[in-house]
Amino acid sequence: MTGEVPRKTSFEKPDPRLFIEINGKITQDIFSDDQSLVLESPKGPILILGCAHSGMINIINHVINKTGKTNFYGILGGTHLDFLTPEQLEESIKFLKKMEIEKIGVSHCTGMKAAFRFHQEFGDRFFYGCVGSVLEV
Repeated sequence: MTGEVPRKTSFEKPDPRLFIEINGKITQDIFSDDQSLVLESPKGPILILGCAHSGMINIINHVINKTGKTNFYGILGGTHLDFLTPEQLEESIKFLKKMEIEKIGVSHCTGMKAAFRFHQEFGDRFFYGCVGSVLEV
């Protein structure tokens, strides 16, 4: 489990549409308890994103810093990209293209525009990680 993820990228911001009530006051929810899971597999590490409220790239950087591993067999789950500006999405894609990732599977909170861009950029390495999807390791 990743634990709390430092938010260091300049282009990943909290989702401005999400709020929480604390002591009777409404404030933006930054989901400091956002969690992801890293699994070791014979083909390499697999990062399973819960909903990536900390920012997909922040999470990846955190995992790299904690494990020392820079190549992933798979990154899949909720990427929470559906609210990003086109510029923010392109920054995320630019970062991912520099990495060695065999499979990228997106799900519920990615959004169709971001999923389409991932499909364009990553081709056969991309898949929709919906219920019933299988990633063999």
